Amino acid sequence: MFLSKNKNGIWYVYYANNKGNRKAKSTGAKNKNEALKFFNHFRKKIEADFYQDVIPINFKKFTFDYLRRQEPFLTYKTVKIYKSTFKMFELSNGDLQLADITTRLIEDYLLKRATTISLYAARRDLIVLSSAFSKAVKDGYMLSNPCNGIKRFKLPQVQPKFYTHEEFEKLINKIGDKEEMRDIVIFAVNTGLRQMEIITLVWNQFDAVQKMVTLTNQVHITKTKRVRSIPLNPDALDIVLKRYENRKETIENIFTLDGVPINPNILTQRFKKFVINSKINPKLNFHSLRHTFASWLVQSGVSIYVVSKLLGHSNVTTTEIYSHLRSDDFKEAVNKIIHTRIITEAARIEN
Repeated sequence: MFLSKNKNGIWYVYYANNKGNRKAKSTGAKNKNEALKFFNHFRKKIEADFYQDVIPINFKKFTFDYLRRQEPFLTYKTVKIYKSTFKMFELSNGDLQLADITTRLIEDYLLKRATTISLYAARRDLIVLSSAFSKAVKDGYMLSNPCNGIKRFKLPQVQPKFYTHEEFEKLINKIGDKEEMRDIVIFAVNTGLRQMEIITLVWNQFDAVQKMVTLTNQVHITKTKRVRSIPLNPDALDIVLKRYENRKETIENIFTLDGVPINPNILTQRFKKFVINSKINPKLNFHSLRHTFASWLVQSGVSIYVVSKLLGHSNVTTTEIYSHLRSDDFKEAVNKIIHTRIITEAARIEN
């Protein structure tokens, strides 16, 4: 909200209405002091009307209630991201009333995150806050989402990290006779499933006749929230059949660690130790097994479209990060102009 003098000499108050649209109100005054008196009175009226239209709640209480209701539908990793974003926003801005959170305040916060942490952190925070504030609008805590209109930071494309065949062999050798971990890793690199999708797999998702597992969104909600079936190649199928023969009737999970359902933190920590002890690229992690699955398929000539479907990507554009691995296709394409170059060169010499 601000004052501005019109060409006719009258001062006007410019403000945003409940829907976020810009409006102007004449003060009826040419004298700035009189216009300021009108401005202060008008601002108090607008603020009073604004707070009457929303249910008062502070940021900390809202985010606590929001997570409590959303947690059953989110992955463990997503919950951690949400909690981290809410914590950092509160540390930066305090425990504000939700109605006091403005677009400008969020833009300043995101700029700080982008410059002091990374573009990735700022982009993630915008996605999280926008999702939460959309729910706040529906629940009557805010009149409009202050994140609307803020453009997401455009991130530079980064090539996915994946295991070479040599690195994967070193990793498997280092895991050695740790059968549970060995089974998980080999299954992951042969199916491309995400960590939580593997951890939460239960026996009724396995179809021995069709030789596939189906992610049904009943035990675990997938990232795209879509049901998808993954065919099992001989290596993945052998592991599942072996585990079926040795399964405990009291445990529904296909994969376990120490004979019990897997804690994702423990799996991540143990896996990282094996990577480090294997003396391979220390930046490789469990998710890199999914990238490896896709990369090896692309290198073997499988189309990006098929790889996209196997990974469960909602858009083939997401899968195109692996397209650089088909360099032979690009070489073959550009080499098609060699004949044209030779003809052109011959014509030049003749002339």
